[in-house]
Amino acid sequence: MNTVRSRWSEQVRQLLCSHFGATTWKMVYFLTTTAMCLVAFRNEQWWPHQLGGEGSEEQLWQGYPMQQNSVYCHLYFYLAFGHHLASLVCILKSPWLPDFFDQLLPCVAALCLIYFSYMSNFLRVGVVILFCHDICDIFTYGCKAFVDTPYHKVTIGLFMLLTTCWFYFRLYTFPAAALFPIFKAIKTRPHYSETEGGSYFIFILLTLCLMNIYWFVLMVKMFVHFIVSGQMRDLHSRVSDVDDPAHPRTRQTSTKPAKAD
Repeated sequence: MNTVRSRWSEQVRQLLCSHFGATTWKMVYFLTTTAMCLVAFRNEQWWPHQLGGEGSEEQLWQGYPMQQNSVYCHLYFYLAFGHHLASLVCILKSPWLPDFFDQLLPCVAALCLIYFSYMSNFLRVGVVILFCHDICDIFTYGCKAFVDTPYHKVTIGLFMLLTTCWFYFRLYTFPAAALFPIFKAIKTRPHYSETEGGSYFIFILLTLCLMNIYWFVLMVKMFVHFIVSGQMRDLHSRVSDVDDPAHPRTRQTSTKPAKAD
């Protein structure tokens, strides 16, 4: 306990405890939704082969726009929208951290993506997109939960799994099983792009793809930082930066004039 207190200030220690609880909850949430998704959709005719299914691209659009989808598709969307909406509220109400905008942007993008996908009845391809991101977030929040703990081997193992999953699901499967099929469908069936929110949906997808590349580069930087320094650090959340004199909140606190006795 003394080691922890000497390493971080009381403010940072409380933030880290809160951060650990939040990230652990999110890890459990994404683990649960990913498992439910696999059980519910793995035998669907439209489930892509990149995710272990036997579906084809045409099955994603069969019967569109009047597709009859499983009730589990709707339930998955409701859960995802509720989770991201709750996350947005927590981000806005939580103490300001260096990763505030890094958390805010993907959360808002996810909410918009879920909304426009649901309103345009892109449920099947929307489920594929959500799954590709949810499965990676199991290890994302696992790493965030353990990175500031003494369990370095657990953190390294989770980070290796995260990097592998991120590359396969977000940088390969997401474009191959969702993004490119959407572009092909719009090219061969122009009326798809005329649906309400269709253009916004595509714009947000491209933004999400760019963010995935940015985060992968950030993970590579974390790995290089670990190799060079031998120290593990979450370059995304950077909760410990609150103790840094260069941090805006720290500067504001330190530059306040002392009250006269």
